[in-house]
Amino acid sequence: MSSEATLRLTLVGRRYCSLCDKMRVAVFEYARAGGIVLELADIDLDESPELEEKFGIRVPILMFGEFPTGQEICYYHFDDALFYAAYISQRVGDTGVEISS
Repeated sequence: MSSEATLRLTLVGRRYCSLCDKMRVAVFEYARAGGIVLELADIDLDESPELEEKFGIRVPILMFGEFPTGQEICYYHFDDALFYAAYISQRVGDTGVEISS
């Protein structure tokens, strides 16, 4: 995978959520191993009654881009296959050409 540009991701979760912590670690480990430079924004559901009502216990949710318009990749657990497929899809969509590793 290429590290040409910074990949922007959003993690929707909660401050005291072990699954959220595990997903955050998995995302950074996967990115580091693949040479992906990323920014990860955190959205805390506990700070918004509207988001709490919308998502409830369905956290963490990882998405490409910014919340709420980003593309959902996976939830509950990091899925490297779904992440990679979404990453390639996004790269092809952004440039029209697939970036090979």
